[in-house]
Amino acid sequence: MMPSLAREWLQSEIRASDLAATRAGNVETFLASRGIEPERLERDMRRRLGRAGTLLLTSSPVHGLANETSDLDFIHVQDDAIEGERISTKVFDGTHHLEVVSFSGEEVESAFAHLRRLAQGSPESIVAGVTSWDALREPRRKQTERIVNGVTLSGSAPYLEHLGTLSRVWACASLHTAIEQIVYMALAEAAGELRGRVGYAVNGLLYLMDAVLSRTGDVYTTRKWYLLRWNRFARTLQQNGERDPMVEGIESLRDGVTCALRGSRGSLVLEYVTVASAVAAAMGGIGRTQIELTLDADARILPFLPHASLRLRDAAGALVETGGSPQPIGPMDLSGLAGLGHDQSAWLRLLRADTARLLISHSGAGAE
Repeated sequence: MMPSLAREWLQSEIRASDLAATRAGNVETFLASRGIEPERLERDMRRRLGRAGTLLLTSSPVHGLANETSDLDFIHVQDDAIEGERISTKVFDGTHHLEVVSFSGEEVESAFAHLRRLAQGSPESIVAGVTSWDALREPRRKQTERIVNGVTLSGSAPYLEHLGTLSRVWACASLHTAIEQIVYMALAEAAGELRGRVGYAVNGLLYLMDAVLSRTGDVYTTRKWYLLRWNRFARTLQQNGERDPMVEGIESLRDGVTCALRGSRGSLVLEYVTVASAVAAAMGGIGRTQIELTLDADARILPFLPHASLRLRDAAGALVETGGSPQPIGPMDLSGLAGLGHDQSAWLRLLRADTARLLISHSGAGAE
């Protein structure tokens, strides 16, 4: 399946000025619905913080997704240095629940520099950088996304210039997670888990949606909003009279999940592989996707019972094995998932026990 309009969406420059105006309008509408006067709230927050700096409203109000139960989440970027891990401070403005967390300007600029380095790397290095982010730096990856998308109470979006870089990195990470879930789904199907496979299918579907959304500039790391964001995106295309094979493919996956839950659907794997390959091709810089399943080298084999051993990985997982270990899988193209047999489904138990490794790699280049 070859992307059509998707190629244009994923290559176009994200127009920061248009987005800034839209998001400022979202914030204005949200505050008005709560009866909050922005200038008064700004004064109160400044009095509480006691420091100069940039105060950003973040999360669902910025994206036009807030509802009557949504909190007001703030990030404060201050000039003074801060050390150690951060914790949000909870405060109340009348009946409104607010949270605020502070970072130094130096930390924020360091995060942006790291983001730029990741965006210039390979898909594998991007995923590795995103995975290790939270253990190595403040602000954490979710908070970095919030800062880029954040809007001041006066309606400006001072960090939106970094959205293009954020878009590339977050889309690549979401696509990687989607492919992981598709591998798990294929193994579950091979094992005969007709219901269990649907859970992995739903996860794969949501992350494919987020990969496309993120690459078009709609980056928001909270998973509970993935489907609502996608519905809004697809509805806008429909209202504009636009069709796209990649979007239609993702919508078809939704129908497949529904049928699978009713027990009236055969294999899901091939369609998922086709759509995931199309999303990868549209990303740019991502070519043929390959997967490999190997035993974790850190796992130990210990005697357990007659004709059974214990595969143990310290501080991780353990698995009772009867009949020996399965043969490694791959490297093989993503399309090979459709041909997995029952014997190979043993890898699902190994992965669940965290005693095996799933490696995802990309060769060649996709559409630029």
